[in-house]
Amino acid sequence: ALWIACHRNYIAIVSLLLNSGKADVSKADNEGQTPLFVACAQDNTAVINLLLKHGQQQRKLAFLDVREGGYESALSSPVRVSDECAHTVDVTGRSVLFAACQYNRSATVRLLCKQPEFLELINLPRHNGDAPLAVACLHGHRDIIKILLSVGSDQGEGGATATGATATPTGEGGIGAGAAVGVTVHLDATNGDGDSALHLVCRQQAVDLAALLIEHGASTITLDDCGQDALLYISNEEDR
Repeated sequence: ALWIACHRNYIAIVSLLLNSGKADVSKADNEGQTPLFVACAQDNTAVINLLLKHGQQQRKLAFLDVREGGYESALSSPVRVSDECAHTVDVTGRSVLFAACQYNRSATVRLLCKQPEFLELINLPRHNGDAPLAVACLHGHRDIIKILLSVGSDQGEGGATATGATATPTGEGGIGAGAAVGVTVHLDATNGDGDSALHLVCRQQAVDLAALLIEHGASTITLDDCGQDALLYISNEEDR
């Protein structure tokens, strides 16, 4: 019931089920997708906030139980969304952040990137090697790319934050939580085909996105499995 309510954005029902104390927030479907996962995939931010708030409340209860010596009660408390479900992946290895990036759910990506436990997923690849930034580049999701690059940046979305191979959160003007947990976006990570994020946007002739990645420190000399650097794919297309 909770899974369906989260998927269909039935906010009142989700709230009722969570308050009942009987809902299993960690229960996944046959694809390995939890209620939080489907809420993120559908961009149901109100539901996501309810799940996160529920997780925070359960953490507080567990903490109080431990402080008072109630170790058994703390261990048997309901699954906590923020720290346990945050790192759950589906059968293809997709995290909740990955799914939001893949489906172009910009509101959800912004929301998740404000939570340190979800920022830790920013470089987690699915089974084929694609990380969240790579899948956003593959589909040309400009807003998602800018959000990921601006995590913790004082430059805002799309502003330069690094001169090396990572986009490093540096201030409070961007998403904000990245600097606190030392998160960096691995710009030059490659997938199973040897493609970096820059390769993926160059294959699509997305010159503006290529410029944005390079501005943030993406390497122009990384080679794919064919031995080609990313910019060669743009020049080859222009020569035709």
